[in-house]
Amino acid sequence: MVEQDRRTAKNGFFRNPFRVIYLTIVSILILAVLQDDLVIFYLASESSPIQAFSAIGYFIGLVIAVILQRKGHISFGIGTAVILLSMGLREMDFHDRFTTMGIMKTRFYISDAVPLSEKIPATIIMLGLGFIIAVFLIKHFRPFLTALRAKNTAALLTLNGIAFTVISKLIDSQPHLLFCIIEETIELAIPYFFISALLLYRQTEQ
Repeated sequence: MVEQDRRTAKNGFFRNPFRVIYLTIVSILILAVLQDDLVIFYLASESSPIQAFSAIGYFIGLVIAVILQRKGHISFGIGTAVILLSMGLREMDFHDRFTTMGIMKTRFYISDAVPLSEKIPATIIMLGLGFIIAVFLIKHFRPFLTALRAKNTAALLTLNGIAFTVISKLIDSQPHLLFCIIEETIELAIPYFFISALLLYRQTEQ
């Protein structure tokens, strides 16, 4: 599989998907910081084109995962699709759009200000999502580690997506405008790391 990965990587986009994604990130950041504060504020806002393309990316990845699963190219498509769906909805702020506060906060479940009519469905959703993620990790974590040790490009792309997710959460809520635009740009890259990983994995399995 590693040898197939290397042969496939010699052609087209897959020659270096890292370069494409990182170059895009750096270009956006450079162009952003060269603008005035009003433009930077718009790009860092929740309704900016950056966030829109990020959300679109998750749903593109979801569709790709389902298609690859249905065609038998991958065995983890449904779990991946569910995770990407949850991340896409989170990016679109669905976690707090219909409730008193964000359902990913512990305070949501213990606060008296949140009615049971919100807590019960939110608890069911979060438990269901947690169960799916747990089963997904149990089935696929070891093969993922094996692929990482083999320096498989699809696995490395996935690792970058995970790392960027963690980094974006670490700098989330930073008050400085520069951190806001960095966070939004990092979040833009996340789904496209996963899309690239899915497509490259499909290529190497042919």
